[in-house]
Parts: sequence; structure tokens; C-alpha cells
Amino acid sequence: MTEMVAEHIVLALVGGAAGVALAQLTLGVVKQWAGDRIPRVEEVALDPAVLLFSLGVSLFVGLLLGLLPAWQVAKPDLVDALKDSSRGTSGGRGQSRTRTALMVGEVTVSFVLLAVAGLLVASFMRLQGVDPRFRP
Repeated sequence: MTEMVAEHIVLALVGGAAGVALAQLTLGVVKQWAGDRIPRVEEVALDPAVLLFSLGVSLFVGLLLGLLPAWQVAKPDLVDALKDSSRGTSGGRGQSRTRTALMVGEVTVSFVLLAVAGLLVASFMRLQGVDPRFRP
């Protein structure tokens, strides 16, 4: 049980570190690409408070997602497990519902993020064409 929790925490921390590395890389690209178009872009940096927040979120998500399957494994209903095991090796009805709900949630969040990213890029492109009426 503790192995599941530890595995999920490690995976969440690796994902959080990859996100911070991607943010740092993207920040460098933005500084090079739009250095003369964005005022005071050289002052933009990753804040330590943001890094601590991302660490906290990674730990929380890893702990939460590690405890959920560990909790399901810790309280088996033997009668239902024996009935479900005769149907196949893919899990029972409860696991199938959980798996389906997680897949629907992932697809929904992916579509929302994709739409928001598209709107953000479109807004940024329109903003580049606006005359600020002063010389930057």
C-alpha cells in the first residue's frame, strides 16, 4: 500500500519538475523572441513562491492519487471480487466505472485547455497588431 502512494508521489514530483523545466525553457524563448516588443521582459523570472506552490500541488496530487487506489485495495469485498474475477481480468464494475470517469475527466480537461490555449494565442496575435499610441 505504501508502495502505491510512494510511486504516485514520485511520478507527481517528476511531472511537477518537468512542468517547471518547461516553464523555464518557455520563459527563455519568450525573452529571446519578444525581447524588444514586451517592456521590462528582462525582469520576468520564475518566483520562488510559484516554485513552492507547484511543489505543494505536486505533493498533494501525488498523495491524493496514491491513496485512492490504495484505499480500494485495502478494503476488498471478497464476494464481489470472486464474482468479478470470473468475468475477466480487467477489474470489476467499480473499477470500470472509476476508469471510465477518469477518462472522461481527462478528455474534458484536455478540450478545455486546448480551447483556452487557442483563445490565448488568438488574443495575443490580435494584441500584437494594436497601436499603443506611444513609442515603446
